Amino acid sequence: MKKEKRGLFFTIAVVLLVIPLILFVSYYATVSKTKTDDTISKIRCDELHYFVEDVRGDLERALVIFGRRATIYAIDDVVLSGDDLQDYSFKCTPSCHVNCDRFRMGVNGSEAALTELIMCGTLHDQNISYMVNHTLSQWLDRIESQGRDMHFVVNISLNTLHLIPRDPWTFMAIANTSFNVYDEAGTCYYVGDSVLVASPTSIIGLEDPLFPLNTNSFVIKYINNCTTFIDNEMIAGCSIMTESPGVGQATGDVVFHSTIKADYGSLADYCINEDPDVISGLILVLDQGFGGCNQYEEHVCFNSSHPNSFAGIINYQKNAPESFAKKCNLTIPWITATGDMDTEPPQVPGWDRPAGCDEGEFSEGACIQILNNDDCDIHQVLIGIASNSINTTCYQVSNASAFGGFDGPSFFDRLDGRYNLSDKYATQSMHFFNTSDIGLETLVDPFYLDYHGITVTENATWVDYLYWKGVEGCAVKGVCPSDEFVMRLDDAHAEVLDVDTVCVNVTGCPGSTEVCVDGADDDLDGQPDWLDYDCLIYFTGCGEIHDCDYDDLDFCTTCDSPLPPGLTDGNQVTCDYYGYNTSEWHFYQFTPSSDGLLDLTFTGTSNVTGDDRTDIIIYNYSLDGMCTSSPEVRLNMEPVNLESYCVIGGETYIIALDVDAPRFGYNGSYTFRADLDAGNPACISGPTTTSTTTTSSTTSTTSPPSVCGFFDDMESGEGLWTHGGPQDEWELGDPWWGNAYSGSSCWATDLSHDYNKNANEWLESPEIDLSGVAGPVTLYFMDKYWVVLGAGDEVYVEASSDGNSWDELMSGSWREDVWTQHSYDLSSYAGGSLWVRFRLDSNNDIFTQYGFYVDDFNVTCS
Repeated sequence: MKKEKRGLFFTIAVVLLVIPLILFVSYYATVSKTKTDDTISKIRCDELHYFVEDVRGDLERALVIFGRRATIYAIDDVVLSGDDLQDYSFKCTPSCHVNCDRFRMGVNGSEAALTELIMCGTLHDQNISYMVNHTLSQWLDRIESQGRDMHFVVNISLNTLHLIPRDPWTFMAIANTSFNVYDEAGTCYYVGDSVLVASPTSIIGLEDPLFPLNTNSFVIKYINNCTTFIDNEMIAGCSIMTESPGVGQATGDVVFHSTIKADYGSLADYCINEDPDVISGLILVLDQGFGGCNQYEEHVCFNSSHPNSFAGIINYQKNAPESFAKKCNLTIPWITATGDMDTEPPQVPGWDRPAGCDEGEFSEGACIQILNNDDCDIHQVLIGIASNSINTTCYQVSNASAFGGFDGPSFFDRLDGRYNLSDKYATQSMHFFNTSDIGLETLVDPFYLDYHGITVTENATWVDYLYWKGVEGCAVKGVCPSDEFVMRLDDAHAEVLDVDTVCVNVTGCPGSTEVCVDGADDDLDGQPDWLDYDCLIYFTGCGEIHDCDYDDLDFCTTCDSPLPPGLTDGNQVTCDYYGYNTSEWHFYQFTPSSDGLLDLTFTGTSNVTGDDRTDIIIYNYSLDGMCTSSPEVRLNMEPVNLESYCVIGGETYIIALDVDAPRFGYNGSYTFRADLDAGNPACISGPTTTSTTTTSSTTSTTSPPSVCGFFDDMESGEGLWTHGGPQDEWELGDPWWGNAYSGSSCWATDLSHDYNKNANEWLESPEIDLSGVAGPVTLYFMDKYWVVLGAGDEVYVEASSDGNSWDELMSGSWREDVWTQHSYDLSSYAGGSLWVRFRLDSNNDIFTQYGFYVDDFNVTCS
């Protein structure tokens, strides 16, 4: 019995000892499992994070490859077909991996063709083998497959794809995607409704499509980024005569007097028997003693009106004009006393060249230039260049508009077959990258064209986009003909390349220095002080100066060639010199940080009076990307004036000072200051003056007061709302751009696409009866919008008391891309009726965007 009790005791003791141990082990196991689960979750979420980042990086790299291959194929298509892409329209098919009912390409032309190649791998309704495995569609399939291998649910949808020129050599592929990735177990996820990826594609090294388009594909040329130089300023000799050293200017190939005498016996026989087309391109060099014009026939050699005359004549010896020029009655350009400049022996004693006039020498047949400029006291012989030696391989930025010409076509324009920079692409680049300098230009090679059997337009400028249009050019001084072709340039490109032609003198006095701000063209380059390159430092602080508006119509369209420097809020600029001519314009730009009243203060010291005083002109450049839209002109600024303008935050304004001083002598200095009064009540509803005073506030998602006038959360159907107007697409439902603000429905200009071009579409509320209301009336609504900046597209909110005439409450010209609540005091409508409408106005200049969205409309009357 005792043993049984003892056994029971030990059993109970063991149980008591084991129970805590079991509890401890159980607790430890539970804690370990929890920690293990947490660790696994963290690792899994890290894997998802790195997967997302890798996909974003891979998309950037893929767009570079896809863009380059698409560009190469598009060029090949143009070359092989001989047709440009100007009217090509994007064709969406199931192979594009997008919802074709929702995806829309906003532009036609080369951008549409390249976008279709990048996205779908198709062109002209054909699958392109060159794009196989190099399209966004196939890339998306691969990414989703890789996600499945990693047990991720991947859903990437392409919202928009824009191809925008960034500079002349590069375009950017900008993809907007909705990017959702989930772990299959639901552990973690990534959601991105609007993920932007931008990748550059270079066109350097690719074919220029404009050449095959204009030569039936016989001539191709590759785009090479370099600069064309025409350097013909090496001095071979100078006249040492102090009186009458020479007259005129000429360019031609060298023929020695000694050669003519050896081959023909006399100048008379040479001039009479030689082909006039040959002799007129030669410069006679008297490299030996010259007896004078003893035979009558010799006079034809030096008579410019005779077809058998030389282009010019050079005399090495120090002969006075009486024994040289007058004796032979020279009427062709000539220069004397230069010394021996040729490479042929012997070097005659006493014919040495002075120091600084011996930089080069020439031989028979070489190209040289006679340069006599009495105003500059220059009498020189320069080493010239043969036309077939000009480097025509370079492409460079086209900026002819700075010299009164037209800029060359961008790469996309060239694919479209255009001969100039189009507003479409320039506006896109300005919108995205704040530049319109995307045009390209190069020189044609007429010798290469002729070699391939292409008829050469001999009198045309060599600048490619103007050559194809047949724009005439003038022979460049210092450049000799080769065979039947001589280099020619239009006036604007003579300025661009800084050379003289037979039509325009650009370089002025070689080696001289302009005396600035004296009102005289001292270097004779045809440029007044305020436009002369040598005087730029004097006009620092004077904005971008242009020569414009000779008839003083207060109108100048070249404000953005190039875009002028900016004014900053609260600061002033000082221009030390102005007031030289009525065609003098000084341009600035200003971008306000918010809506408000912009005060511009001008203080000028010019002694002009009356209508000769400076005018100020302001343009809203964001309206259409140019200086033509309804400028506001204020006259006669001197001596001190303050002008005020209502401006919209984020929009760019070009401000011009139109100097009307009639001539030099009225010049002075000025200061110019910009001050922004943000939120000034006079401008709270934008620059348009309306009959209704309104106030606006933007908050987050605060709920409005309770309704007593009219409320619609957009969840019960269209009701009495109406809509219409050109290109009307207003519809109620579930939007493709994000979600409704509340519930599942909102009004949008298009629930599944971007808005249309050329639209003036409106959404109008039902009549709201306020006849019995005496107290305050407030309008609340939620909205978001995105329209194209700089294209003139805008959204408006307007109110009316009769449904016919409308007062503007607000306007927007870019984006408000999150749901935002607005409130407006409409108490002036109390006691009558109220209609409210939402309107989107677009033009045809550029692609479109998401549009205008409205939700939770509420009019309170308490």
